[in-house]
Amino acid sequence: MERVHERAYAKINLALDVLGKRADQYHDVDMVMVTVDVYDDVVCAPRDAPDVVVSVEGAELPEENTVVQAARVLRQACSVRAGAHIHVHKRIPIAAGLAGGSADAAAVLRGLSRLWGLDVSMDWLCALAERIGSDVPFCVRGGCARATGRGERLDMLPMPPPCAVVLCTPPVHVSTASVYQGWAPRACAPSAARVAAAVRFQEYRTLCRVLGNALMPIATRMHPVILDVCDRMRALGADAVCMSGSGPSVYALVQEDTAHGLAQVLRGMVRDVYVCSWIPGVSA
Repeated sequence: MERVHERAYAKINLALDVLGKRADQYHDVDMVMVTVDVYDDVVCAPRDAPDVVVSVEGAELPEENTVVQAARVLRQACSVRAGAHIHVHKRIPIAAGLAGGSADAAAVLRGLSRLWGLDVSMDWLCALAERIGSDVPFCVRGGCARATGRGERLDMLPMPPPCAVVLCTPPVHVSTASVYQGWAPRACAPSAARVAAAVRFQEYRTLCRVLGNALMPIATRMHPVILDVCDRMRALGADAVCMSGSGPSVYALVQEDTAHGLAQVLRGMVRDVYVCSWIPGVSA
């Protein structure tokens, strides 16, 4: 087969509730996630030698990364002897709360399964993806879903109501482990159930009102610039503002006609600013 091209779409969290710490040291979460059209390109090409070679453009990744892990897990699960060359063109900011690494791994699972002619279902790939990371099963399928457990149990939802999304990544490094270590049970209203209901009933104003992220207070205490960007988004007329994942990325839900103006102002504060839209997931 000729080379296979996959897009690895970023995700944002419309809701992120932390329910408690598990015996395996992960946390139980209740989230609503949705893919947006900011993406990395992943190209899988045949290779005569029986090994997998990875090249990356646009960023530097550690030698042991999610792309390598995904290729190894798929080869072992399907007893594949063929090789491949995987090229990743990075655009999604790294360690930004946007699941860029998970999206790349998911694209590799989809791409290599096509390249190698594997007769596997999307559900099977999602189950395999759990071995790589908690967000990878969602990224395999994409779209919009409520995710529970460690994030691997998915209840698919319709796409959220139409709007523009202005996505912004402040130039700070946020340690996911440190943010979760800073989490403690506190009296805050869970948001995932309310967000899921707003999505199901296509209620944009309700969605804007109930967005929530239990990790945001911790991340903003560690990095006040995140809060500064959020305040600027609100002052510029965003309908709603929230943080994605453990940060530092934040996003604003806005009307289409104001999105580019808001983004232009934000580029005076932060380099990585995108105007994007929801992107549907894989249907099969």
